Amino acid sequence: MAAHGTWRRIKRDYGPYLPLSPYLFVVLFPFYWMVITAFKRDRDLYNLETAPFWFKEPPTLAHMLFIPLSQVVRGLGFIDSVWALVLVYPSFTLPFCTWLLMGFVRTVPKEIEESAQIDGCTRFQAFRMIIIPVIVPGIITAGIFAFTLTYQEFIYALTFISASANKTISYGVTSDLIRGDVFYWGSLMSGALIGAVPVAIVYAFSLDHFIHGLTAGALK
Repeated sequence: MAAHGTWRRIKRDYGPYLPLSPYLFVVLFPFYWMVITAFKRDRDLYNLETAPFWFKEPPTLAHMLFIPLSQVVRGLGFIDSVWALVLVYPSFTLPFCTWLLMGFVRTVPKEIEESAQIDGCTRFQAFRMIIIPVIVPGIITAGIFAFTLTYQEFIYALTFISASANKTISYGVTSDLIRGDVFYWGSLMSGALIGAVPVAIVYAFSLDHFIHGLTAGALK
């Protein structure tokens, strides 16, 4: 009786969701495939005689992002240069900003663009004169996030920069002003102040647009 009651309870609680299981499989399978592919060895990945849905050889971490990026940076001659950071920072800011702006663009009614085209605007003119002014809060929000992410970034700077003259504030303050158990507190606080002021200024002058952009993106 207890088992029968448990089965009835499971059927009552989860039964309505069973028809959604094929859709859930379709949605989650690409993520599963990405995880498997990311950790497979090349020999296992290109071996057509093995099952593609699991590992035949032990997983590997050889496909982390820093190794291919290092090869690209070295091939372009940007090692230990600020241009290395200019090259690699978009690898995490562009996807994030694109995802963020998608929410703002979806909030723009399609009828606005159609009305502009009826009035004689080309699609590009409608985008430039109608759509962009409407999503300005979103652009400002994405810009602030990108600025903050790159300004406080540490791992990429640690990987690609070694000369003190080219180090970012977040990396240089901790690496050059701390020597073993010796802390140069005056210089550390000066570096922290210099690093905090630009961020405070950016947020102070764009706070209204930033808050409006966050709430607008959250509503849709």
